[in-house]
Parts: sequence; C-alpha cells; structure tokens
Amino acid sequence: MENKEYKEMIHNIIVPNSLSIEEQSEKYLSLNKFLQTEIPSQLYRFRQCNENSISAFDQDQLWFALGSEMNDDFDALLFFNKQAIKTSLENAINHFPKNILSFINEKDISFFEQNFISKEMLSIFKLKLTEMCDKDIENFKKQAHDFFTQQLDNGIPYIQHIIQNTLKFACFSESINSPAMWGYYADSGKGFALAYDFRNWNYTDCMLCPKSIVCPSSNRAYLYKIIYDDTPFDATEYATWLLQIQVLRNMALNVQPPMSDTLYQNFIPCPDLFMSTKVLLHKSILWKHEHEWRLIYNCNSNDSLNEKFLSAKKRPNALYLGRKISKINEKVLCHIAIEKNIPIYKMVIKEEESSYKLIPKSVL
Repeated sequence: MENKEYKEMIHNIIVPNSLSIEEQSEKYLSLNKFLQTEIPSQLYRFRQCNENSISAFDQDQLWFALGSEMNDDFDALLFFNKQAIKTSLENAINHFPKNILSFINEKDISFFEQNFISKEMLSIFKLKLTEMCDKDIENFKKQAHDFFTQQLDNGIPYIQHIIQNTLKFACFSESINSPAMWGYYADSGKGFALAYDFRNWNYTDCMLCPKSIVCPSSNRAYLYKIIYDDTPFDATEYATWLLQIQVLRNMALNVQPPMSDTLYQNFIPCPDLFMSTKVLLHKSILWKHEHEWRLIYNCNSNDSLNEKFLSAKKRPNALYLGRKISKINEKVLCHIAIEKNIPIYKMVIKEEESSYKLIPKSVL
C-alpha cells in the first residue's frame, strides 16, 4: 500500500467517544489487518553506548519517551486554525446552558455509576447546576465569553504542546543499512542497534500476560507506520475540543467537590479518540529516509502520566554493532547477546558495493 492510501486509511478512522468499546474496536479492524501484513520481520532501534542503553538491552527493556524529547521540534506537535477554534468555542458557549439542562434532566445515571461517581456527588453537582441555570442566561453567556477571551491566548500554547508532553512512544526503522540512522542515533557508528520482531501482535510482555486487563500497572503498546507529508496534519477539531475542556476546567476551579474529567467530557464528548494517535503518526517528508515505525505506549497506572520516560519488557532477537564501536563496548554487548543466545552482526563497508549502504557481517 502506498503512503497516500495508508494516510487516507488513518484519516478516515474516526472514533467518537459516544461509541461502545465493541464499536470502537470495529473501527480499527481494517487498519489492524493492514498493519499486521505490512510489519517487516525486523524493525531496528538504534542506541548510543551508554549505561542506560546497555542496561536496557541486558534487561530486555524498551524505553518510551515524550514527543518533546525527540530531535524533531515538530514531533507530536498540534497544528490548528486558531480563528476556527475561537469561532467554535463561542458557539459552544452559546449552547452550554442548553447542555446543562439536558444533563440535569438525564434520568439514567448508570453512566456515572460505571465511572465511579457516587450518587451523593452526582446530587450535589446537579444542585449546583440547577442554581447556575436559575441565573440570568444572557449574563452567564457574557461572563463565559469574557472568561474565554481571557483564557484563549493562555490556552493555545497549552493545547499545542499537550500531546508532546503526554503520550510516550518508541521509534524504530525498517533499515539497518542506513548510514544516516547510524549517524543520527548510534553516535556516528560508535553505538549499536537491536532488532525486534513485532509480528502477530508480539509487542510487549504485558500484552501477553493474562492479568494485564485487571493489573493496575499493566501496559499496552500499539505499533504504527509513520506518514510522511509536505504539510502538517490539521488537528483543528481536536484542538478545539481540548481547549473547550480546558476552559470548562478553569471555570470550575472553585466548584466543590471538584469536577472530574468524566463530567467535562459528558458535556463535550471527544469527537475522535484516535486523533492523538493521528498527530503522533505525521512527520515532515524531510524525515522520510528514516522509514520509521512508532510503538505508542499506554499504561493503566496513573503514576505513568507523571513520568517522562517509561519502559516495557521486550526481548530483541539480534544485535548489530556499529562500524566504529569501541573494543570495550563491543565486548560488553557481545557478552549480553551471547547470554541471550541471539545472533551478532557488525556493520562494515564493502568496497564492491555501488551504493551508500552499510552491510551487516556476522560475528557469531
């Protein structure tokens, strides 16, 4: 499948928050089927020879980082039309009182019970909303509009970088022969690379564990191919929703008991749960030579949200040594690979080659 077809497939998947879990899963079926047929037998992760990287190799750890830690300033950065957001939010403010009334009159509270909100808390919240709706609606709209205008300039930088500083991922390449990859990510050929097999949903150990569904700290990872394009991905609709939630959160700072994000999202449901992933999958065509795949990390643990780096268990199936690796680093890495019983290769330049490719030569 060409890059254009794959991009259309990604863009056409829209997963509203209103869908059931089963309906959400159905939205991804065609994409999952495609990705499993397209995943190469080997994907490569290039590393520098430092204590952290060598230790991770020894312990079968895959480390995930934020977009803000990447070498591309545009990685995981939201692009959107600011004026379109302002117009949409003004419309949302005009309809907000109507949404409040709909919420108050809602008789089925199973949604809240399923999301661990007590009936007592729900009753208190409804009472506060009733008091709010008894006020002059037009005055409320004006106050909300003034508040939104004050928040807009502060909110824009926040939402622009929210994905960069929230979602964590690990990067892999289809190419072990690329001098550029060895130069960028393996200390100019003095580092190493590890090969991984992600076929058949073999992403991380946590995914294979029967306790992962109920485990409070289990993690899941989802592998996608990067889309390279001339222009950034337009995430205006998603950015609008993020700013709406942020404005509501700021407006309710003094509400007691504190309102949960579940309540905010009941007023304004997320238009596309897949949108943050779409943002992560788009890069400038200038990076096309990297042939990147991206493993996106999800974790059940709330503590993971506050960590800059997270790890999961994944065993590599081959070691590749950089052409200019030091003797001591080569000795240490080979010792680990022998313990793991995985093949070892070293990158070389062959004089008979008529292309700019590094060639892996078997060591063991």
